[in-house]
Amino acid sequence: MLLKFLLLLGECDRTELLSPHFTFLNFYTPDSHINRMLNLELMNLKFLFTYAFLATTFVYNTTLHADAQPNNSSGTIDGTVIYPSDYLPAQKVCAMNIQTKKMLCVETKQSQKSYSLKVPVGTYNVFAVACKKSYRTEKTCSDGYDAKRAYYNESVRCGLTYECSQKPGSQRPIPVKVNAGKVVQNVNPHDWYSH
Repeated sequence: MLLKFLLLLGECDRTELLSPHFTFLNFYTPDSHINRMLNLELMNLKFLFTYAFLATTFVYNTTLHADAQPNNSSGTIDGTVIYPSDYLPAQKVCAMNIQTKKMLCVETKQSQKSYSLKVPVGTYNVFAVACKKSYRTEKTCSDGYDAKRAYYNESVRCGLTYECSQKPGSQRPIPVKVNAGKVVQNVNPHDWYSH
C-alpha cells in the first residue's frame, strides 16, 4: 500500500510538490485523478482491516466454543471396592465393552476404597481383581493380580446376602451403559463370593 501511495505521488507535477503551498489536501480536489486513486486505496485498506478483524473474531469464538463443549465421546464409571479380608488390597477395576470385548482398567492402592474410570461411550461389564501381594498404601500392585474376578452383578444390587445369591441370575453381570459426558455412580464390583 505504501508503495502504491509513493507511485501516486510520482504522478503529481514536480513543480506542484515543490510548491511552498503544497499539502496533501491538494490531492483531494473533486476532479483529481490522484484523489480517486487514493480513495480506492483507502477503501482497500478499510476492507482488509475489516476482514482481518472479522476473521480473528471468528477464530477466537470458535476456539472458545470448542473449549466449552463437554467431551462427547466418553463418560465416567464411579464406584467402590471391597475384599473379604481384614485388609483391602490393591485392586484393578476393569470395564469390558460388551460389543467389542475391549477392556479399560484403573488401579487402586491398598486401602483405597473408591475408583473412577473414564471410558468411551458404550455398554460395559465391570469387575475387579485383587493384587497377589499386600502393598503399602502409597503403592499400586506390581506383582500381578489373581485370576478371580469380583463382578458388579445382580447379587451386589440385591445386597450380597445369602438369599440374594440364591436368586436366579444373581451372578449375571449388570450391563453398565455409559453416555457422553455423564457419570454412572455406584457401580460396585463387590461379589467375591460367586464361583
